Amino acid sequence: MPPGTRTERAGEFADALGRLQRDGGALLVVGATPGATHERACARMLGSREQPRVVCRTDGSCSVGAAHAGPDDRLIDLGIDARGAVASADDAGGGATVGTETGPAAGPERILTETPAEFGARVSEAIASLPDDVDDPRVCVDSLLPLVEALGEERAFEWYHAVAADVRAAGGVCHAHLPVARDEELVARFEALVDATVELRLVDGRHEQRWFVHDSVTSDWLPLQD
Repeated sequence: MPPGTRTERAGEFADALGRLQRDGGALLVVGATPGATHERACARMLGSREQPRVVCRTDGSCSVGAAHAGPDDRLIDLGIDARGAVASADDAGGGATVGTETGPAAGPERILTETPAEFGARVSEAIASLPDDVDDPRVCVDSLLPLVEALGEERAFEWYHAVAADVRAAGGVCHAHLPVARDEELVARFEALVDATVELRLVDGRHEQRWFVHDSVTSDWLPLQD
């Protein structure tokens, strides 16, 4: 079969994903699509409940309910509007943990933070505590937009750069959602941090994804299954 056929591209794409999963990496998930499309992509990228997972929620759009939670899951929430927290975070040099919910009734361990600085610290601690003897941990940031609004583009960029580096070092895969069109300038900025960009769309009720594995291969539009 001649080079560049659909079959060949599919094989290259599978190989590229295999390398990401084996070596660890960072993804950027983009697309000005309904939230349900991002939620569906997030569920797939978080993997199975048997994997250790850290879910970093800035707007609450990603949820790991008790029925799907694993024993090592951690949810870290920015508990108040980030834009209103910037001044207090800078003045205090940090923030206070609002609370921690654990136990069967509460589902996975959930840490509530009240400032962007405390949120970042708790995320770093959670990644550092990922089990060494478990392969392929997963980390999700449900939206970068509140962090960009709160911290500014440069500091949000530096924050995700640190998260991506920590997750790669742990041999895992992290993904961050940026729910805007792929041709937005903000996307180009954050793409410099990641190994692949995943573009989402909704067409005639069908949720679809297209992968741009940097310096490697671009996939066709693929169905985004439940």
